[in-house]
Parts: sequence; C-alpha cells; structure tokens
Amino acid sequence: AVASGEHFATRTATLMTESLGLTGTPSFLAPEVISGKTPDARSDIFALGVVFYEMLAAENPFERDAVAATLGSVVHDTPPPPSGRNPAVPPPLDALIAKMIAKDPAGRFATPAELLDAIRSVRAGVAVPGLAAQAAAPPVSKGRRIPRAVVAVRCRRRWVRRRAPRAGRPGPLRGRA
Repeated sequence: AVASGEHFATRTATLMTESLGLTGTPSFLAPEVISGKTPDARSDIFALGVVFYEMLAAENPFERDAVAATLGSVVHDTPPPPSGRNPAVPPPLDALIAKMIAKDPAGRFATPAELLDAIRSVRAGVAVPGLAAQAAAPPVSKGRRIPRAVVAVRCRRRWVRRRAPRAGRPGPLRGRA
C-alpha cells in the first residue's frame, strides 16, 4: 500500500529523528527532549499544546521544511498566539496554550490534573492563576460547543487540502530524486 504524501512525510521525519536518537514527530517533541533530557508529564503537555495550537490555528507552530529547521524552531522560536490565525480564539485560551508550549518545562503545567483544572476554569470564564494576558471572557455556553468544534474541523480540513498534492504536482517527498 502506498502511504498518502502527508503521512509519508511525517513518517519519514519521524524516522529521521529516530536516527538522531530521538523518538517522535519533530514538531511535537518538547525542547528538553531534543536537548537529551529525560521526558516527563510536562513533555506530553507540550505535545498536547502543539496539537491544541494546530487545531485552533490550522497550522503547526513549529513545522518547517527540514527536520533540523523544525527541531531548531521547537527549541528557539516562540510562535504567535493561535488567535493571530483564528480570531475566534479567546485570549484566555491563547494564554493556556502558551503555557502548555512554554520552552522551559517549569513554565508549563506540572501535571495533567493541573492542566485539566485550568481548561475547566477557562471554559467557565474563571481566571486561572499563572496564566498571563487573561481577558474577562464569558463562560462558554453549551450552545457554542458545536460551532467551535465545527470551526476547528473546517480549519483542519482546509489545512489538509492545502497540503494535499494537486493534479500534476508531486506531493511532499514524491517525485523527487
């Protein structure tokens, strides 16, 4: 079976990081993992923060054309908030994701339980200690859950379509020598 271009590119990047002694998809590896330190729950929180960012902004904040550039971006670059790409993202959610993808593990949530409490507080419109730049946001009503989910799915579909090969054009890593 032939893998899709996107899956093939991701798998190839994962294999390349394995050859460097790292296991995982480059743009989701926490900076401390890239530096050779032992991962812990905060490393997983970083990866989840990248997933949240990608869902809301319809792009990975660290992914670049080459594996080395992606790893360098993870270690050195601070991405703009997701609201820069999706104005529907409220400031408290920007702050939550910024804390999840902080470069220093000490700047992230210490445990998944702490993260879950913060997510619940943001959803309820309650200020979360330790999150910067929080605006007073109204609680998310049950009626707004579906539209936000639909927006996230549509953004993801657009992102996938943009990355998909077009007729007559090779996809990522296809047709290249």
